This record gives sequence, C-alpha cells and structure tokens, in this order.
Amino acid sequence: MAKREAEGEDPEAAPDAKPLPPEAHELAQAMVAAHYEGWIHEEIPALGGIAPAEAVKEPAGREKVEALIAQMERDSRRMSPPLDAAVIRRLSEALGLEG
Repeated sequence: MAKREAEGEDPEAAPDAKPLPPEAHELAQAMVAAHYEGWIHEEIPALGGIAPAEAVKEPAGREKVEALIAQMERDSRRMSPPLDAAVIRRLSEALGLEG
C-alpha cells in the first residue's frame, strides 16, 4: 500500500482495478443509484429493522443513519468503479440530512 501511495495512487482504491468502458460505467452507476434510492425505504437490521426514512425522525435514529452514510462514503472509495459522490449527496438530501 505504501508503494501505491508513493507512486501517486490512491492507497484505498481497489487494487488492479481496470477502468470500465463508458457504457458499463454509466450502467453500473445507474444500478447503484437505484439501489440507494430504494434503500431509504428498506428495513435495515443496523437500524433495528427500521427504514432510514423512518429512523431519521428520531435523534438516535438520525445519528445511526448519518453513521451508516458516512461508512458508505468511506467504503465507496474502494469500489470499482467508485461510487459517484452525487449518489450519496442525493441520499442525504432525500433523508433531510443536508444543510
């Protein structure tokens, strides 16, 4: 990892990741975006079986949802292709976590 960092590469990026053709990249991003749009209405075990859209209505639930989204952001850096930051931004906005 230090060697990759010394060579100017992102040490958290997926190793040996090959870039996708533009069409595949767009399709992958659309599928991921659709997943997260539905995620806000799914019962999430980490939230005690409550959907994020419901959990954010209470302070403790809001804190847990914010932590899950922060983890998604961290994990997204290691994805190949990386998750478009706009997906996380829209997710946060939909849950009322922006601003």
